[in-house]
Amino acid sequence: MKGVDDRHTIYLPLVPAPWWSGDLLPVDAKSPRRRIEAINRFGRYIQREQNYDFPMGVPEGDVKWKAYLFVGNVMSASAVQPVGVAVFEHQPPDGTQWGDRWWLMWVWIHPFERGRGFLSRSWGFFREEFGDFHIQRPISKAMKSFLSKQQITTKKSV
Repeated sequence: MKGVDDRHTIYLPLVPAPWWSGDLLPVDAKSPRRRIEAINRFGRYIQREQNYDFPMGVPEGDVKWKAYLFVGNVMSASAVQPVGVAVFEHQPPDGTQWGDRWWLMWVWIHPFERGRGFLSRSWGFFREEFGDFHIQRPISKAMKSFLSKQQITTKKSV
């Protein structure tokens, strides 16, 4: 309806993924534009939900990053409907304990899809893919609960 505030509407986009199966769809700077746009859309949703000053999204510039869209529905042989995302960023060596490692920058999952195991099923893969990554703050209550179940203290995060 024209003129109605739709800031509470969550639109789940379709993204190209020919013959994809599985819970995770990888995305990087060379991925199709619609996959990157989906990540940025989810970044605006987490901004609104958590009252952040600015939206999350894919890192800009020469930052090395990789994200995984959580696939909720395979819509056809050529498209999937993601229901969330996990975004990782590599910090270059800087002489501190925080440099030269991967960071989980943010995670967002559609509220109706939370608690269905997307992150739990993917956590082992993320540990294999990114090693002993750090977790960027702020950390939501839901994420703190998840990390506690994984026996990870939030003291390892910044």
